[in-house]
Amino acid sequence: MSNKNIRVRTEPVGAAIGILSFVSGIALLGLTFYAAYQMFAISPDQAMAVQPGKPVDLAQTGDNFVRLLERVVLLVVMGAVASALSNRGIKLYAASRSASVHEGAPEQEAG
Repeated sequence: MSNKNIRVRTEPVGAAIGILSFVSGIALLGLTFYAAYQMFAISPDQAMAVQPGKPVDLAQTGDNFVRLLERVVLLVVMGAVASALSNRGIKLYAASRSASVHEGAPEQEAG
C-alpha cells in the first residue's frame, strides 16, 4: 500500500481577488434587489403618472410605459452581471487553491 498525502496550497492574491469579486457581486445583487423593491413598491397609477378623474394622455402614458419597461430590462441586466461577477469570484477563489498529491513512503508490514 502506498501512502498518499494531499496538500492544498493557496495563492493569497488569487484568493483575495476571488473573495473580493464574490463579495462585490453579492453587494450588486443586493443593490439590484433593493432597486427592484423600490420600483415595484409604488402603485401602478403613480408609476404610469395616471391621475384619477383626469383624461388619460396616451402619449404620456406610452412614454411612461416605455421608461418602466427600460427599468425592468435594466434590472434584469444588473442581476445577470452581478450574478456572473459573483460566480467568477467563486471560480477564481477555487482556482487559487491547488491540490497536489504526494507519494509517501510505503507502509512496512510488521513481521
